[in-house]
Amino acid sequence: MSETASTKIFFQITRFLVWYTILVIIWGAWVRISHSGDGCGTHWPLCQGVLLPKSVEPKVLIEFSHRVMSGVYGVVILLLFLWGRTLFPSGHMARKLLLATLVFTVLEALIGAKLVLLELVGDNDSLWRAGVMGIHLLNTFLLLASTVALSRSRELMSLPKGNSFGIRRVPKQLLSAGSILLVVALAGAWASLSNTLFPSHSLLSGLEQDLAADQPVLFQLRIVHPLLAVIGSVALVALTYNLQHARSFLRMLSLQVFFGFFTLLHLSPVWMKLSHLFLADLVWVTFVEMVIRSCSENVEQAKQSGGFASAHPDCI
Repeated sequence: MSETASTKIFFQITRFLVWYTILVIIWGAWVRISHSGDGCGTHWPLCQGVLLPKSVEPKVLIEFSHRVMSGVYGVVILLLFLWGRTLFPSGHMARKLLLATLVFTVLEALIGAKLVLLELVGDNDSLWRAGVMGIHLLNTFLLLASTVALSRSRELMSLPKGNSFGIRRVPKQLLSAGSILLVVALAGAWASLSNTLFPSHSLLSGLEQDLAADQPVLFQLRIVHPLLAVIGSVALVALTYNLQHARSFLRMLSLQVFFGFFTLLHLSPVWMKLSHLFLADLVWVTFVEMVIRSCSENVEQAKQSGGFASAHPDCI
């Protein structure tokens, strides 16, 4: 399929969208870390009951700016969705990914609204908040994955008719690796929330508190993340080291593990928390790109050999 000037511009915008998605994610984490989630009160989508809050209190500005960024994001996604329908024919991969991105964006807004309306922000340390946060994180990662896939959907244009790229075309080992990444990220979100609500003054005292039976469950959950990160990283290397396009992913994973170790040793200062999350997003981005490259290349090899199923045993 030949590209028009409009199509090229479209894909350039989607590449920028990936980075803007990460920026919104990082700023959302800053909202939580700075205890600014209740900056707009229990109002949504308005802030303190008005469209433009008059307060210049830092927590109000932080939360309101995040809502503005998210609002702009939603408008961009909607415009891209409508534009994509004029650029690509029915059934085209870009159309499917645009729909997925739009759905995840709407879900992201609804989950964020629930956090505010149910007051699961600020200093709330309930398990209900942890549960909703977990759903929020999983949806965020799926949203980021859909934007990355959308930006790389040109690589999927070569798919044979009737063989759409999807969950059935992803190698089993990559599905397992993706599941591990999501579980480790979920544990990381809980650990970050626990560190924000219950900061430790030393590594030893923090470990003693984590293991104490009389501490809140959120307190005890934060020790799970570093343990899962170590075990999960070993499993991820075992699952992906022999893949042709795994080099960038494994490099980013190694950097993330080492940085996470130093973040733990330094008791998770704010700048390291945000950097750790940024690296986690990059690990996920490189993983999604690895999946796309692996399966699109397998499909291309299948076309050249004259048969889809026989030519790419990795993609199920």
